[in-house]
Parts: sequence; C-alpha cells; structure tokens
Amino acid sequence: MTRFLSLWRDVWRDVGVSRSEKENDKMRGRKFYETHWKHYDDMVNFENFREMLGGIGDVQARRLLQKKIVKSFKIRGEYRIPKVCVIDYVLSPHYAEYRKSLKAQIP
Repeated sequence: MTRFLSLWRDVWRDVGVSRSEKENDKMRGRKFYETHWKHYDDMVNFENFREMLGGIGDVQARRLLQKKIVKSFKIRGEYRIPKVCVIDYVLSPHYAEYRKSLKAQIP
C-alpha cells in the first residue's frame, strides 16, 4: 500500500498538481494515519509515542516534546500526547525533513 501511495505521489508531482489536490492528498494522509493508528487511545503515553514514530530513541522523542515540536501534556511526571498531535507532526514539513535522517521509518 505504501509503495502504491509513493508511486502516485511521484506521478502527481511530475504532472504539476494544483494546490487543492495537494490539500486533498494531505487529508488522505491524515485518514491513513487515523486508520493505521486506530488501536491507540486518543491520548498516548511516551512509549506509544515512540512506537508510532517508528521506534525512535528515548532522547530524540523527549527532545521533540521538550522543544514543543509535538504538543503534549506532562501529568505527574509522565507525558501524555494527543494522537491528533502525533498525526499533525507526521504530516508536518519538520518531520518530512527529519525523516530523511531516520533509520527506522513509519509508512
């Protein structure tokens, strides 16, 4: 499925997609991650957050939360991250740039 999506993204880029079609593609991406991560609760803990991002390291995950790159709450010393904020981050330009340096990647 991900191979299919990446193939279509390349085709759309080559043809010169209009802005509205790009926005639709982003919404399709949001729907993909909502269904892909439907087994997670609406508020995920730190370990689930790391799993959702492909098993990134502890330090890197904390850095994302401490720098407020991903919105989160710290309740009684533990992070709680809304699943919507994780999806927003995965669809953001920051993650697109950061993803190039990752060894483990999510679909």
